[in-house]
Amino acid sequence: MKSIKCLVIMLSCLQAGSAAEFIPFRHHKDKSTSESHTGLWFCPTHDDVAAMKTMLMPTTDSVTGGVALKMIMAPGSQGVLTREQGSFPPSAGITLYAKASRNIEIQIGKATKPVGTDWNKIDFTWEAMGTTAEKRNLGWQWVLKVKMPSGQKNQPEKTWLIVDRIGVESPTFIANPEINIQEEKEVKLSSESIIYGQRHIQETIDALQAKKPLTLLVLGDSVTAGAQAARGNWEVKNVIPFLYFNRLADQLRQTFDVQITVKDFGHGGWTAEKALTVIDSEIVANAKAGDLVLLEFGANDLSWAKTSHENYKENYRKLIKRVKTKTSQIVILGPTMFDGLDEQASAVTQVLKELCEEESVAAVDITQVFVHQGEAFGWAWLANSCHPDFCGHAVLGRMIAPLFTGERVSYPFE
Repeated sequence: MKSIKCLVIMLSCLQAGSAAEFIPFRHHKDKSTSESHTGLWFCPTHDDVAAMKTMLMPTTDSVTGGVALKMIMAPGSQGVLTREQGSFPPSAGITLYAKASRNIEIQIGKATKPVGTDWNKIDFTWEAMGTTAEKRNLGWQWVLKVKMPSGQKNQPEKTWLIVDRIGVESPTFIANPEINIQEEKEVKLSSESIIYGQRHIQETIDALQAKKPLTLLVLGDSVTAGAQAARGNWEVKNVIPFLYFNRLADQLRQTFDVQITVKDFGHGGWTAEKALTVIDSEIVANAKAGDLVLLEFGANDLSWAKTSHENYKENYRKLIKRVKTKTSQIVILGPTMFDGLDEQASAVTQVLKELCEEESVAAVDITQVFVHQGEAFGWAWLANSCHPDFCGHAVLGRMIAPLFTGERVSYPFE
């Protein structure tokens, strides 16, 4: 009889253990999860990004799915990540795997837990975070904060934190979930490999080196308009200074000590074909000889609009020809992220290279920044599934700048 009771108890424990499940974070307006789109919806503070004190990068150093989120903090970083969360499902609390470049602590709500240099599962109960299992309320935007132990706060070098398998577990925490630890095996993307036709903007490079004032005109879609860029920083009402073209302008000012005037025209949901309706009024009417024009289209063209690659190329060509009535200094960009972009990346590269040769323009194949290690590697600094946040705009600006500066930049950044 005793052995039967023991067997019943063992079976009950197994059933209870099998009932517990891991639930990645999901937003009610987005099909993505914190596992399928690693890093999506996690955002550093705007002032940290502006000063490049905190950057988010994807990494293959992971415990699930082959991709994790790496938070790189320079000295002076606030060490803050925010995430909008409509509600949490019934669960024991928030769980994640983490490791860091040195011993640190992370805080969610009122709960603080240590993080070492090896992977470790960290569980935060609702009660420890300052709420209850019934309410599960951390506010509409909850915060993960990195805390340096006393004695390490003034360290001169950068600190990194990697988090993976982040979500909740229900109804109880899982003591030893199945994971698949992979070591870092990043394939670095060189800025040189995504720059085409640099010789065609030599006039602009010479002007920058001679410290001549430059006017930069930008025409693009919702990325250029700054859609969703303030995710995690909605208190920022003017997003324009944080967008990729102004981050580019900032780097050119710093490198060349030159005056740069930016005129930007962004239109949410637009394609290159739609831009033909305003190219004369917005760019041609405002441009003069020697001005630099940046064109950014493709994400709408090649996703919901289902534009063929040939028509995408021809619409870009028509835009270029209109701009050339005023200035020959033109840079075109490939599309930014959307679901399925990796399947079209090689065709985009071909379009950009052909246009550079046929129309004597330059291009930066920013598409490759997103997909060079597969689509799963491209979500770390997006505000939603197709728009960069402030961190993402900073990344794009930094990857475009070498077209003018000649600096070698490798992505992911260290």
